[in-house]
Amino acid sequence: MDGRDKGFEMKTLHGTIEERSPDFILVKADETNIKSIERLTIPFSKEKVYIMTTQKDLPVPPVYRKVWIDESQGHRENIESIMNTLALDFEFKTWEYNPKYWESDDEFIKTKKAPFINIGNGCDRGCGFCEISNTPVKLNDVHSVIDEIDYLLSQKKRTFFHIQNHNIFNRLLFLEQLCNEIQKRRFNTPFAWSCYLAPESFESVENKEVLFRKLANTNLKQVFLGVEHVNQDILNQYHIDFDKSSLISNIKTMLDIGIESVVINYIIGSPRESAESMSELIDFSKQLLEETRGAVEFNVNYYTDKSHVNYLQKGVCNNDTDFLTKYQIMNYKKELYSLLLKEMNTRVANWSTEERYNHVVINELGLKTQYWFYNLSRTAFYKMYRATKHNHAKYQFQIEGADNFLNYSPYVFVLFECEGNQKYISIDPRLNHQHISKLYLNEDDFFLLEIAKRFLPLGEIVKLLSERGYDYDEALKKALTFYGSLESLGLLVYYKAL
Repeated sequence: MDGRDKGFEMKTLHGTIEERSPDFILVKADETNIKSIERLTIPFSKEKVYIMTTQKDLPVPPVYRKVWIDESQGHRENIESIMNTLALDFEFKTWEYNPKYWESDDEFIKTKKAPFINIGNGCDRGCGFCEISNTPVKLNDVHSVIDEIDYLLSQKKRTFFHIQNHNIFNRLLFLEQLCNEIQKRRFNTPFAWSCYLAPESFESVENKEVLFRKLANTNLKQVFLGVEHVNQDILNQYHIDFDKSSLISNIKTMLDIGIESVVINYIIGSPRESAESMSELIDFSKQLLEETRGAVEFNVNYYTDKSHVNYLQKGVCNNDTDFLTKYQIMNYKKELYSLLLKEMNTRVANWSTEERYNHVVINELGLKTQYWFYNLSRTAFYKMYRATKHNHAKYQFQIEGADNFLNYSPYVFVLFECEGNQKYISIDPRLNHQHISKLYLNEDDFFLLEIAKRFLPLGEIVKLLSERGYDYDEALKKALTFYGSLESLGLLVYYKAL
């Protein structure tokens, strides 16, 4: 049993012991719950209760015996050690791989979410916050991994999967075999996939572009990059070391050869986090967004140490780091996402029809980028795609889309204000590169804003605008430009009456 479980109930424990009549009880423990374990009332012989821990020096109540889990050893070695301590006879049975084990995963069957394919156990990355850091790595046979992918694509009709391993780049031979086998298999189903990469592993690759291109040719469309932080003191605390000067160029190389999305993983709020370290992280993120327009995303998590103590959610003391309060850290996180949101709004507004189409198609397979989830999926373009994708091929969609688009009505979420005789709309300065808080309206802009309140289709609005002295194409361009600017700021959506 895991004594660290917040849902742990004594009644359940007693009922389980009475029902199962076990020979031994193993209680998983660390310094956060050892005091609670001392107060446990277990209707069982104390000599047969063992405290199982990864902390060799953890003080254990004298009435119990301790079993130490050596994190430098593999699962098999630790199981052997435990069984020998308990003086039990045992044998390891060879497990025969069969991808049909997915049939027993109820969550997988019900949710239709993208499956995580585990290509092996262990991780040789030494992250100071992770339970499995510096554990022996054992990878599965590459052919069994390909069989699993084939099964998920052909039998379960999935179109997206994630390779779940923390440091696949440190296994270049396996990675090249995986790429070769995916290309050999020639799957009939359209698909895309994602994986996790550690930035320091790039440094061991002589020709990164060749490897990135080989990955892109297997439909790798998203990479989660474990940057974690950029402040050197905090990286030292995390036991992570990579060349920050080449990081952005490596990301740009991935994007240039066709990888659709690079998600930067950050971990903030460690005990040494400060205003200076967060400012350094934000400045780096600004530079990254500036140099890799329209493809980089952020995944920001709060620091949790190996003892599962979340320094912003632990519920003791004042929830602060050594230098910052909990609320300061949370505001820094908001600032990071504001940077990203501003970039998303600007980039999506400037994408061509074909760029939007390609991004939607990839996300329909299961990619789900933040650009798609928070922006593109909420636009009229996506509604049009959903309405026409079963009836039109790619280029037909783009031609038909112009006609269909005119049947959609713009709906605005903002009212105009006046500054003397000048009309304007108040906007969030964080959501535009100019950092302006007022969008001033000319006569045509004001006309388009007010006419949208009549719930007219775009085609009729364009005709009314053309009556003000413009030809049809010029009026259409003016309407799309103005409404597009409002849409990119989250102030307008399109809908279509059925």
